Amino acid sequence: MPTSTRYKATLCGMVIGPRKHPLSQTLKPNGYLHFSKSEGAGKPNQTLSHRFIYEFFKGPIPDRCDIDHIDGNRTNNRISNLQALTPKENVQKALGKLTQWQADKIRRSTSRGVDLANEYGVSQQIICNIKKGRNY
Repeated sequence: MPTSTRYKATLCGMVIGPRKHPLSQTLKPNGYLHFSKSEGAGKPNQTLSHRFIYEFFKGPIPDRCDIDHIDGNRTNNRISNLQALTPKENVQKALGKLTQWQADKIRRSTSRGVDLANEYGVSQQIICNIKKGRNY
């Protein structure tokens, strides 16, 4: 179910522009890919690729849901790698990646949250929650 008639997506995670060519996707500092999407006149919008691809194939993202990369690789936007999860489910999935030893190491670390998130493959919010004692 396309979200736009001018832009399309492929099963392997590419975005096709109005001129029927793959668009370049840029890596954001948080690890997600995005592209410039222009709908008519005006400044193009920066659109998160994984959200666009999910909506292109599966329709609107359910209310209060995140789009999760099943394999944890934020640049793997194949439709088979994307799923809608509630924030609670997303946190539970992320927490399952960490051992108690890793959580203790994170809690003691003086590194920046963004660096720890990248190192352990979890969100900055997970790191923040661990440091504040909300998880583990």
